[in-house]
Amino acid sequence: MSTIKKQEPNYLVINFQNFSYDEKLVLPYKEGITFLSSLENARVYKSDYGNPGIVKEIDNKVQTMTIGAKEYNEAILRSTLLSETSN
Repeated sequence: MSTIKKQEPNYLVINFQNFSYDEKLVLPYKEGITFLSSLENARVYKSDYGNPGIVKEIDNKVQTMTIGAKEYNEAILRSTLLSETSN
């Protein structure tokens, strides 16, 4: 009798284009969807140096993609290896 391996969850990668080009937010898929839903009422606070801040709407420059558990775990491993070699 073969055993059925429990499938690991996917991850949601969220890219806010107004933030860093090469860094993205990664959350377990279900929590990522909840996070995106919470942005429905969110606003952006912008304050330029020396000027009073303003609150404005979030633009639609949010992109998402899904990665599997294998790709996520491999990225964690690469991060660990890179941090160990830089010490």
